Amino acid sequence: MQEKDVVTIEYFEDPIRFADLINGFVFHGEQRVAPEDITELNRVITKIWRKSGWLRAQMLIRDLARQVRIRVGAVMIAVENQSDIHYAMPIRIMNADGATYEAQWKKLKRKHRLERRLKKGEFLSGIKKTEKLRSLGTGRKV
Repeated sequence: MQEKDVVTIEYFEDPIRFADLINGFVFHGEQRVAPEDITELNRVITKIWRKSGWLRAQMLIRDLARQVRIRVGAVMIAVENQSDIHYAMPIRIMNADGATYEAQWKKLKRKHRLERRLKKGEFLSGIKKTEKLRSLGTGRKV
């Protein structure tokens, strides 16, 4: 990470500045988000898998990750600061988002394995038909 990116991360760690960023970018200057509506989220995403008999691990770190209360709901917003163009950034973000979905799925799968209540398709997938995963960045359930 370059020094410019570190400075930007520290700048937007301030909830007042982060609220200004969201209000300016998402709501075109309309003041909808206050600093007290912002909660810090874990920026670290871990991914562990087996490949060819070896245990592999990957750690993805987002620059900023916050939950923002908007009206009656909440969205999760991740920010990746770039001082220079990074042409593969969409792939990096998709990897982090995919790892976020996978972490949610594994947590639900472990919970249901202990409860032993899932049947058929739910058993195969490890989650109930009615359960939804949260999308980091949009806050939408998918």
